[in-house]
Amino acid sequence: MKIKILYLAMVLSLVGALSVLGQLKLKGRHPDEPADYTYNERLSAKNALDTLKMIDASLQSFQRLTEASKGKLAKREITKVGNTAWDQQQLGFYNGVKAVEGTVRKQDYQIKQLEYELAQIQHEAGKISGKALDEKKAAYQRAEKEFQSFWDTLQIRD
Repeated sequence: MKIKILYLAMVLSLVGALSVLGQLKLKGRHPDEPADYTYNERLSAKNALDTLKMIDASLQSFQRLTEASKGKLAKREITKVGNTAWDQQQLGFYNGVKAVEGTVRKQDYQIKQLEYELAQIQHEAGKISGKALDEKKAAYQRAEKEFQSFWDTLQIRD
């Protein structure tokens, strides 16, 4: 029982910290995009992962361009471009993208886990419905499955 009370106190202090974030005064960063859209959509884990796919595709294109330029440009000219070394392109690009993807997925999983744990406490206290609890549980389970899938397929190149 003491552990549950201690746990509840920790979660409630987290809720207090989160409520401070709810007091941010965020102004729009673009005339055609409301601040809440920027905050909730543009800066979301989903958008970060989608953007990371685009960055990865760009890096792969750069790798192909580097290969295609061999024999057409002097090695000195290719080197001046920067980031054209084999290890940078084959190891650094891949490992860097995977590190960022893994971090975003891990943080999303941890956040969804905390949100679900908080929802359980709120549900026990009668502050949220069973449906709201089920939604948090489903979101947590999705994030867990996505992170596990990422982890199971992750290869670190060296």
